[in-house]
Amino acid sequence: MQGKPYTDLRKEAEFRLKSDTIDIKKLSDEDVRSLAHELQIHQIELEMQNEELHKAQLQVEGLLRKYSDLYNFAPVGYFTTNEKGLILETNLRGASMLGIERSLLIKKYLTVVKEDQDIYYLYRKKCLETGNREWCELRIDIHGGGQFYALLESIAVQDADGNFGRIRTIVTDITERKLAEEELARSETKYSNLIETAQDAIVCDLDQVITVWNKSAERLFGYSKEEIIGRPVSILIPEKYKKEHREGIERFLKTGESRIMGKTVELTGMTKEGIEVPLELSLTHQKIDNRQYFFTAIVRDITGRKEVMSALKQSEEQYRTLVQAMPDIIYKVDENGFFVFLNDSVRTLGYEPGDLIGKHFSTIVHPDNVKSFSRIMLLNERSDKKSGDEDVPKLFDERRTRERMTHSLKLRLVAKSNDLLKTHVPGKSSSTTLFCEITATGIYFDVDKNREFHGTVGIISDITDKIELQQEVVRAGQLALIGEMAAGLAHEINNPVYGIINYAQLIVDESDKDNRIHEFGKLIMEEGSRIADMTRNLLTLSRDKTNEKGTIQIDELITSSLKLSETQLKKDEIIIKVNIPEDIPAVFADPREMKQVFLNLIHNARYALNEKYSGKDKEKILEISCKKASIDGCRYIQIIFRDRGVGIPESIINNITSPFFTTKPPSKGTGIGLSICNSIINNNNGKMVIESDSGIFTKVIISLPAKKVEMKE
Repeated sequence: MQGKPYTDLRKEAEFRLKSDTIDIKKLSDEDVRSLAHELQIHQIELEMQNEELHKAQLQVEGLLRKYSDLYNFAPVGYFTTNEKGLILETNLRGASMLGIERSLLIKKYLTVVKEDQDIYYLYRKKCLETGNREWCELRIDIHGGGQFYALLESIAVQDADGNFGRIRTIVTDITERKLAEEELARSETKYSNLIETAQDAIVCDLDQVITVWNKSAERLFGYSKEEIIGRPVSILIPEKYKKEHREGIERFLKTGESRIMGKTVELTGMTKEGIEVPLELSLTHQKIDNRQYFFTAIVRDITGRKEVMSALKQSEEQYRTLVQAMPDIIYKVDENGFFVFLNDSVRTLGYEPGDLIGKHFSTIVHPDNVKSFSRIMLLNERSDKKSGDEDVPKLFDERRTRERMTHSLKLRLVAKSNDLLKTHVPGKSSSTTLFCEITATGIYFDVDKNREFHGTVGIISDITDKIELQQEVVRAGQLALIGEMAAGLAHEINNPVYGIINYAQLIVDESDKDNRIHEFGKLIMEEGSRIADMTRNLLTLSRDKTNEKGTIQIDELITSSLKLSETQLKKDEIIIKVNIPEDIPAVFADPREMKQVFLNLIHNARYALNEKYSGKDKEKILEISCKKASIDGCRYIQIIFRDRGVGIPESIINNITSPFFTTKPPSKGTGIGLSICNSIINNNNGKMVIESDSGIFTKVIISLPAKKVEMKE
C-alpha cells in the first residue's frame, strides 16, 4: 500500500487539531515553557522514530529483494491463478518450465495437455470448494514442443470479502521420477512374468513370512497363492528340520553367518499333502533395514533326477559288479597308454588295481612282447609301409574301432614279484608269467562336432590253461607212445636182462671175492637191475592201473621211508629234521605209491645237497614237516620237503615234471622220477607244488585230502 502525500497528512493533522485545540493565550508562561519542552522532546522522539522507520524500510526492501530472488529463481514454478484458471502471477522458473516469457503468460491458461484437462479442472474446483491444500499429478505441454510431468501443490486464498477467488500453486517437474516409476513398473512386470513363468519354484519371504509365490511353487507344494501368502515359511519345512532351520535363522540374524546362503544345496520339503519331496535350493538375501531381511529361494524338484540318479547308480553298480565279477582283466588306458581303470581280476597278476593306476600298460607286458605290440615302437618301424586288412598290426593300446579293432592279440604278461621266490605247480606254468589274449578298441567322444580320442578299453583273457592243455595233449601223445613202446619192449628187454642178472649172480657166487671177475659180476648185476627198474618205471608211467588205496598215517609213512634211506643219508652226512604234529589227521591214498613218491623226493634232496656240499656241513639239511591246510574250502594235509641244496634255475622250473627231463648226468637219473611223482599225486586227488630259489633251496609241497572222520554212534 502506498503512503499518503505530505500535504494531505498536514491538512488532516490541522483538521484534527481544530477539534481539540488548546487556547495558548490562556496558558501561563510556565505551561508554555513546559509545553515547548514536551514538543522538543516529542520532536526528538519523532526524529528517532523516523530513523528507525528508515532502517526498517531498508530491511524490508532487502527482504523484498531476497524474496524476489527466491521467488523468481526457485527450483519450482509458482503460479497465482483466478477462479477461471487464468494466470495472474508466476515466477521466472514457472515461465521457463512452460517455455514462454513471463509477461506473455499473464491472463493465459496453464498449458495442461488435452488428456489431463478434466483432471486439472476438477482439481481447481476442489481447491476453491475446500480451501485446503491439495495435490495433483498431470502433464503440461511446453511451448515449442514437448511436455513434462508435473506435481501441483495448491491452496485457495480469500479476497477482502472472504471469498476464495485465487489459487496459489507450486509446480514441480517430476518427469524423472515418473520415468523411473514407469521403468520400475516395466521392470516389476518383467520380474513378475519371469517369476510366474519360471520352471523352478520361487518363494520370497520377509521376516519368515511368505510374500512371493509363483505357479511352479503352486505345482510343487500344492498350495495356491491365496492359501500361502502371509503364512510362515516353516510350513514348507519337514518337522525334523524345523529346529535346525530356526537355529540357522537366529545365527544369521546375530552374526550374518549361514551354511547355505549363496550356495546350492540338496534338502527336502513338505507339500500340502504332507509328502516329503527331495529339493535343490538356492538361497539369497537382501537387507531391508537393520532388523529386516528379504529372502529369495529358488527351489527345484529333483525327484525325477533322484530317480534317474538312483537308476543310474543301480545300473552302474550292476555294471561294476559284472565287470568286477568277470574272470578276465578289464582295463582302460588313456591316449598315452597309461592305466586309468582295472577290475579286480588284475589280482591274478599279484597287483591291486590301485598299484597300476597311472602306470603304463607295458609295466605288465613281458619285455619280449613290448616292442612287438606297442603302438609307438611298432608304428615307427612301419611308418614307410602299407598294410592290408590281413597285415594290420595288433596293439594293446589300440585306437581303431569296429572291424579294425584288435582281436585275439596273444602276448605274455608278467606277474608282480615280491621276492626272488619262484613257484611251480606241476601241470601249470610259472606264476610269474601268463599267456594272454587281448581284445581292444579305441574310445571316441564327440566334442564340438569333432571326434576326440580318449584312450583304449580292452579285455585280457588268460589262455595259460588253454596253452597248457595243448601241451598236455602233446604230452599225452608222448606218454601214449611211451606206453606202446614200453608195452612192446618191456617183455623183450626184461627177459634178457633177468638172464644177464642171473648169470652175473652165478659168476659172483662161483668166483672168489678177491677176484676181479667177482667185482665185474656185481657191477653187471647192478646195471642190470637199473635197466630192470627203468623198464618197470616206464610201465608205471604209461599204465592206468587201479590204486589200492587205504588209510595212511603220514608220520608212519615218513618214518618208514627215512628208514629205507637211513644208511645213505648217514653216509652223506645229511641232517634230517622232521616236524609232524601229533594231531595231523590220516589221509586216504595208495600207501605203496606214496612211499615211492617220498623215496623219490628224499633221493632228489640227497642229490641236491651232495652237489652243493661235498662233505659235512651244518647247512646240509633236509627238513620234512606236515601241517593242516584248507584249499577251496576242503581240509588237506600238506607234506613239505625242503632242502638247502643247489635249487632249480628259473629257466627250467617249468619243465622239471616233463618225462625224461633231468638236470642230472645220464648215470645219475632218467628224468621220469618227478613225472611219476606228479602222476601219483594227481591219481590220489592231491596237488604238488614246487618252489625254488636257485643256489639256495628247493621246497616240494604235497597236498592230500584229509581222511573224513567217521562219527561213532
